[in-house]
Amino acid sequence: MSQTSDLPDAEKLDRDGFGAQLRELARSVVPVEVVSDPIEVGQIEALDKALVSLANAGATGTSSGVLLGFGTHFNPEAVSLDFADVAPVLTAYALIEDHLRRIAGIDLSRRLLPWVDPYPRALVDRLAAPDAPADMRNLINTYLEHAPSRNHGLDMLCIFAEIDHSRVARVMDMEQISARPTYHLRLPDCRIDEPGWSLAKEWNRWVLVERVSENPALMVRLKAAWRDHRASLTTLRSDWAGRVKHILQEAGL
Repeated sequence: MSQTSDLPDAEKLDRDGFGAQLRELARSVVPVEVVSDPIEVGQIEALDKALVSLANAGATGTSSGVLLGFGTHFNPEAVSLDFADVAPVLTAYALIEDHLRRIAGIDLSRRLLPWVDPYPRALVDRLAAPDAPADMRNLINTYLEHAPSRNHGLDMLCIFAEIDHSRVARVMDMEQISARPTYHLRLPDCRIDEPGWSLAKEWNRWVLVERVSENPALMVRLKAAWRDHRASLTTLRSDWAGRVKHILQEAGL
């Protein structure tokens, strides 16, 4: 005679020993997300202290496994949603991204994964061109043409959706895009368990982007250098990163 059980599926899994195994597997690949309310820059120090406590309690970071989807995200509030304020920030990031990725020391395994892909060089070409987009409509169109993905180090889809939701929605699935007046900086690593790592250090990389964007002469020089770089027979990202480092050093950055 057969026997039936009224246990819910989840309880059957636990009874048979599979539930615990599945939960353990999930813990190994699914990160626990720690989210804060909007904070002032001066409050980052308090968050760093909290991260030390988490690390002491056993929290691990990116280096603990190749497939661990850990990252650090910032959502810096935009000065304004005007083209004159947004375009220089996007362009500055695009021009110095390879340098930022080099000084961040991104692990090779992270570079091979698609979560935070660098901008396509075709996008940088357009942003650095003499006839670069001159208004918000063309800037958004250019971004959607060359980088229609959330998986970039600087995800502009959130701020563009805030500015022109319908334009973004014509190209993107909006289910996971939250319109807001912020840039979405997606750092590929969370190194909470590594000595010396801090949110303040990562935030300062964004500060560098802002300082470059606020220096028109430096932006002109970087754009010209990019066009010269792309005119070469070979255009390796590592070569460009080194060139950016030199230019920024000469500019006192």
